[in-house]
Amino acid sequence: MAEGAQGTPDSILPFVEPAYNTLANKGSFQNFMWPSIYTIGTATSATTLNTALSLAYPPVYSQNNTVVTIKLKPWKWSNGQPLTNADLMFFLDLLKFQKNEFADYVPGDIPDNISSMTTSGTSTVVLHLSHSVNPIWFTDDQLDELVPMPQQAWDKT
Repeated sequence: MAEGAQGTPDSILPFVEPAYNTLANKGSFQNFMWPSIYTIGTATSATTLNTALSLAYPPVYSQNNTVVTIKLKPWKWSNGQPLTNADLMFFLDLLKFQKNEFADYVPGDIPDNISSMTTSGTSTVVLHLSHSVNPIWFTDDQLDELVPMPQQAWDKT
């Protein structure tokens, strides 16, 4: 990957801290190593959900847009382990407890607007929101920030 002289990445972790939220890190490096569950943008539209590149199927909104069901696609980590809802929940739990250390955190948005989270099977996460949302905005500006992390390798507590 070619970079400019001032474009040296200095953080490769998927949970981006404010001090490391740079184009060199997030835009040019981390997004390739740690894709979010939803990729926004296609060859013909910068605002369209890119279903081919997303790690999850399109979200399903219900109950007046206060419940969001996310079903992960059958992807695998580089060690061959499957991507599971535990990996997404690991990121969501980390975000819940360390939200002020997440570069893209905005008070009132994720995780503040999630009243509860549940899982089903090994690939489904259900988010219960504190209020009704616009599905396009929530997918494009909230869900696209969620980056699964390999829970089986990183969760030691």
